Amino acid sequence: MTQGRIFCVLCAPNDLDRSKRQLMAIAAESSADVCVVTSGNLPESQSAEALDDLRRGFSKKDAFYDEPDRRKAIEWALSHAELDDAVLIVGQDVSTLAPINERYVPDRQFIRSWLYKNQSTAESYWYN
Repeated sequence: MTQGRIFCVLCAPNDLDRSKRQLMAIAAESSADVCVVTSGNLPESQSAEALDDLRRGFSKKDAFYDEPDRRKAIEWALSHAELDDAVLIVGQDVSTLAPINERYVPDRQFIRSWLYKNQSTAESYWYN
């Protein structure tokens, strides 16, 4: 699917079946070159538990980058990805917290805005 690396930003789903979280981490570790673990937009009371569940699914502690803040996790993956890399945002369909007025915006809108501001060559690459 890609000539470069695969970055996987993985957040825990907000559901009652906690066993899925470890399975998601196992799948991400076996398929992605770089994994980023984040809590998504879970309530703070569930966030630490969800992160711990994901972390336990990795075979090694250094197999992932740990960034509980979803926005920062996505920014980290995007800023470390190179031209031929792919960045996957998986785990749950949530939104990132926008810095202005703390409004939630869809991830795709946040990513599009980040790419526009930070990757001046991306547009010329996509349209050539």
